Amino acid sequence: MAGIIYQYGGPPFSFGSVDAVEPFAFAIYESLDPANLGAHEGLGLLLVAAPYNPGTDTSPTIYPAATHGRSTLSTDTPATTWVPHKLQGDINIGVELFSGADPTRKGSQGVGVFQILDPDGELDGLLDLVWDGASIELKRGDPSSPYSEWTTAAKLTAAGMLSNLQEKELRLRDIAWKLTTSELHGERYAGTGTVEGDAPLAGRAKPYCVGYVTNITPVLINATALIYQVSWSSVTAISAVYDGRAALTPGADYANYALLAAATVGGGTYATCKALGLFRLGSSPVLDITANVTGDADVVNGTPGPTTRAGVVRRIATGIGSVTLSDSEQVDFASFGAFESQQPAPVGWYWDQPGSKADALDEVLAGCLGYWFVGPNGQLSIGLVDDPTARSADIVLSYPATGAGEVRLGEPQMTDWLSPRRGTHIGWGRNYTIQTRSVLAGSVSDADAQIYAEPTRYASVESATIAAKYPASPTVYLTANYRDEADALTEATRQQALFSVARTRWTVSIVMDPLADVVSQVARIDNLNRLGWGAAKSLLVCGLDANGPSVELKLWG
Repeated sequence: MAGIIYQYGGPPFSFGSVDAVEPFAFAIYESLDPANLGAHEGLGLLLVAAPYNPGTDTSPTIYPAATHGRSTLSTDTPATTWVPHKLQGDINIGVELFSGADPTRKGSQGVGVFQILDPDGELDGLLDLVWDGASIELKRGDPSSPYSEWTTAAKLTAAGMLSNLQEKELRLRDIAWKLTTSELHGERYAGTGTVEGDAPLAGRAKPYCVGYVTNITPVLINATALIYQVSWSSVTAISAVYDGRAALTPGADYANYALLAAATVGGGTYATCKALGLFRLGSSPVLDITANVTGDADVVNGTPGPTTRAGVVRRIATGIGSVTLSDSEQVDFASFGAFESQQPAPVGWYWDQPGSKADALDEVLAGCLGYWFVGPNGQLSIGLVDDPTARSADIVLSYPATGAGEVRLGEPQMTDWLSPRRGTHIGWGRNYTIQTRSVLAGSVSDADAQIYAEPTRYASVESATIAAKYPASPTVYLTANYRDEADALTEATRQQALFSVARTRWTVSIVMDPLADVVSQVARIDNLNRLGWGAAKSLLVCGLDANGPSVELKLWG
């Protein structure tokens, strides 16, 4: 059966929820059952777009082309409008969660094209519109039914339109492009004083702190008053400030910059303005100033400051910066909830240099073999790589018995192989300021000095047996930013067990819906009885590549 997504509020996960509207008011997306490999065949496609029209300074909804042309009804938008039969039915799009058989290697987000045949130039007017960034919907339905009854099969974004005398090529990308091309938050110092910093700071990115971070180097925004900033957002706590790792005494908290700047702060003491992520020293420092912070205390979209991976991903994608995803419409809350239950541990990050949202998401998810992608419904999903054989299959695909009929699954092809790990080392208590003994106070012990000289501490799990059997077996170190050692050890144990056996990557050609919502699901392949798969083999669908009528699944296990 089809999978229908309705507009309604997200469930009350521990990292927040969205306000609910009337449940099941209307369907916003319908996917065809991926196990029904022919469910998409015979259905028509309609291109719905909202490009910017410079002539009218508007972005009206238009129906440029369809695989089955006709006039729209008076109740359609646009109403009573001819839609030409010029859209090719082939869909070219692809996405992969990670590259090769190693889940620590970065994947790629969805890109593709739609071909619109136009040898008579009927659609030349489309070239006068601005397509870059235009919202795109692909609707699908019974060719004999009116367009108003067709359902949304995919939500995408245009990346421009190319043309020749025979056709128009509408280039596509999923909404991940917003995260790839936009800065993490885009906040910069103006250099005009107060919270905008001294003149030399003009143009510098402001720092951002989220979750629990240790030994960060704050930005000195007022050299005369000795005022530092740890985050452009509010913070929950500036729990410690150090001069060469010698702890200073905490003082009062002030509501705004003016009160902090006017306060009397004693020597060896620091005062804070947590509402603006600031602290002020009572005397000139002798060595490097660093701090421990619990960051981002802002309430955004009804949710408090995040301290877990799922919450941090949601805050980055929907809650900070000038370019954000819609928290109520473009977040797959089911995947976020599942991830939260798998990774509830406290974590934290500190950024004081420019970077993209996508880079930040990659960093947040990397430590636990996490991934993010945008599905055909236009929603941001997250997940982590685990053993597909330990999960219930989401879809079952079967090779028929000899002579039973059409075979819609092609021959599997192994494309990569990863030897077992001999050891996994997961980082915790990340040290954001590496300090040698010469810049530390004399009161700092030699044992602590060793900690501050390294970027992180590691919880480690190793296997002497694997090392002996596989001479080329890797040892993997991940800076995972866990706050606590116990959580890092739990993750190290999980990953070492996952990679205690060799892992493989496969491709399988298949006749199926190219817009099937299968990426990140577990597929059970039945009845191959070759290649060591036996009667049934469960694999993670780690990618999909559609090129016209050909669809290729990328599988891992």
